[in-house]
Amino acid sequence: MGEVRLGFGVPHAPQFITRPESEDPAQLQAIDETFAECRRQIDEIQPDAIILLSNDHLENYFLDNVPPFLVVTGKEAEGEYGDNHVRIRLNEDLSKKFLYYALDNDFDLSYSHKFFLGHSFVIPLKYLDPEGKYPALVLSVNTYWPPQPTASRAFALGRLLGTFLRQQPGKYVVVASGGLSHFPGTPDYSHPRNEFDKEFMAIATSGHLERIAGYSREELDAMGNLELLSWAIMAGTLGPCDCEVMTYQPSWHHGYTIMRCESRELAQPHYQMASPDKYDLNATLRDLMLVKNAQDAFLADAASYVETQPLSDEEKEAVRNLELDRLAALGANPFVAFMANLNLRFAARKRVNS
Repeated sequence: MGEVRLGFGVPHAPQFITRPESEDPAQLQAIDETFAECRRQIDEIQPDAIILLSNDHLENYFLDNVPPFLVVTGKEAEGEYGDNHVRIRLNEDLSKKFLYYALDNDFDLSYSHKFFLGHSFVIPLKYLDPEGKYPALVLSVNTYWPPQPTASRAFALGRLLGTFLRQQPGKYVVVASGGLSHFPGTPDYSHPRNEFDKEFMAIATSGHLERIAGYSREELDAMGNLELLSWAIMAGTLGPCDCEVMTYQPSWHHGYTIMRCESRELAQPHYQMASPDKYDLNATLRDLMLVKNAQDAFLADAASYVETQPLSDEEKEAVRNLELDRLAALGANPFVAFMANLNLRFAARKRVNS
């Protein structure tokens, strides 16, 4: 089935292309070099499609129609910024299937056969796939026309997308384009909230990118991070993941950030649902935890006691020796095994002192 393991959160500042004198050349070089490393890693994977998530900069969304989320359908899409023109192949079949999948799972997406790719799409494509080697599934999120969708809703869309992709054949890389802190067109443009950026990066690199879903619309607006909505979709798509900041370049107007995130296997829960055929094992341990007569009989002769229980030979041996790890491996609830052992030790001390 489908593999969705790697994602990149990237900025898309026009300054990467226009190179104005107001920018620090060292910062721009750091961005160039980090994008090149991202491209190398993508080429190493050779994905069947790039999942490109970004916000519309009002090239397509206007006051006559502002969809919260939109999937780009059709065979190709094109756009430009400055002297850079791109035309990309869309994975038409994948895009159409996801549109139907979302609708069938009660997530109402808009779609467009003719979507102009603004700089939020052009810039990451210029850096990451300049030759157009990989077809794309493109999702756009409303960011600059209030009311924007919530981060939790964007995350939910990502979870749906991740489930869908893992049911398809192939390998996929996710690219979330946007952020971090900046306030284009406002009096706060020269005052990015770098401290918020650092707090967010600390959360993401601690293994909890999913907490992005907890930010309110008002928080993201106040911190210049409404474009994190595309990252919220990526967080949902990847699921639990380990993230690293590949570069953070705080310019005078923008927190340029490139982050790499890789899905990790879900850890097994400490307490799992018991199998029906392990009822007798857990019942034996619960008696040893709670029932005084059972505790007395076990402490008097553990070997004889376990022979009275409807257990397998392996289970009898593990109960007799109170091997907690082994009992858990055999299907015992770890808590009931732990408490049986604890209460038996307490009962044994009482017998000695009585």
